Amino acid sequence: MSFHPFTLSPFYLDYDIINTMKHKRDKKNPIIKFLRYLKLKILRISGEPSRIALSFAVGAFIGVMPTFGIASFLSIAVAAGFKLNIIATVLGSWVSNPWTAPFFYASGYKIGEIIINKFPFLIFHFHFIHKGTKLFKLVVSGQKLILGGIIISVAISILCYYFVLETIKIHRYEKKLRRKKRQNSK
Repeated sequence: MSFHPFTLSPFYLDYDIINTMKHKRDKKNPIIKFLRYLKLKILRISGEPSRIALSFAVGAFIGVMPTFGIASFLSIAVAAGFKLNIIATVLGSWVSNPWTAPFFYASGYKIGEIIINKFPFLIFHFHFIHKGTKLFKLVVSGQKLILGGIIISVAISILCYYFVLETIKIHRYEKKLRRKKRQNSK
């Protein structure tokens, strides 16, 4: 393993950790295949690393929010509106998938429930919905899910931003070293 100038970063993680698992059974594992595919797609995007990481983080924010299946479409619209990298944004929205969505939604609801129970003034009241009705309880539950979803989304998108940024920087640095080494050997 070569020295990386980025290893001093608290967010340094061996970006090649996915490729270290090269057993025959892992080739059939859909999660490992998906992670390899995602990693390759992100590393092959051209552009500024910070811009790619920002696009991915925005996509992750949209994907983790309780958007219930329309995250990819929303991320395309947001990327086009803010002139972000569409591919990175859509890839970021895939952070939430059938395996991770139940965790994000359940933890988001629980966090929202804790916050709204502690600060009940955060509940947005509709004058035409009376307290105690099933519709009122549904609206409050939706507010808990959205509030907790925002908090989880912000945390996940910040982590994704730094992880993708460092991964791209390390990859490009190693690619530059390999290119230099090849040129020197000729």
